[in-house]
Amino acid sequence: MVSDALWMIYFPAKLVLYVWLVHYGLRAFGPPAQVSFGAAATIGMLRLIMGFMVAIPLGMAGMMLYDILEGGVGAVALTYILLYPPVRWIEWGVLEYLIQSKEWALFRPSGPRLQWRAMAVVLTCLPDVVLFVGGPEGPFRIHMC
Repeated sequence: MVSDALWMIYFPAKLVLYVWLVHYGLRAFGPPAQVSFGAAATIGMLRLIMGFMVAIPLGMAGMMLYDILEGGVGAVALTYILLYPPVRWIEWGVLEYLIQSKEWALFRPSGPRLQWRAMAVVLTCLPDVVLFVGGPEGPFRIHMC
C-alpha cells in the first residue's frame, strides 16, 4: 500500500512538474504575452484537476484490463503502458490548445509541439513508477493523474 507520506509528496511534485512543463510550452510555442509564472501556474493547476477528473474512469478501465490480464506484476506494467500514455497524450494535447489556440493538432502535432508533448507524457509518467514500488496490489487502486 502507498503511504500517506508518499501521497503528500506525490501531488505537490506533480503540480510543480506540470507548472514547469506548461511554462516550457508557453516559452516554446505560446504567445509571448502569455509567458508568465501566473499563466503557467493556472494552466498547471488545470492539468492537475484534469488528472483527478480522468482518474476515476481511467482507474475503472485499468481494473477491468488488469483483471482480463489475470493480475501479476507484468499485468500492472502492461495495463499502465496501455492506458496512461495514450490518455496523457490527449490531456497534454488539450493543454497545448490552451497554450497555443491557433491550431489544434490533437493527433498530429509537429515540431516543438510534438517534442513538448512527448516530453510531457514521459516526464509525467516517471513519478508514477514510485507508486508501483509497493508491489502489485493492482495499479488502479492508486488513481494517478
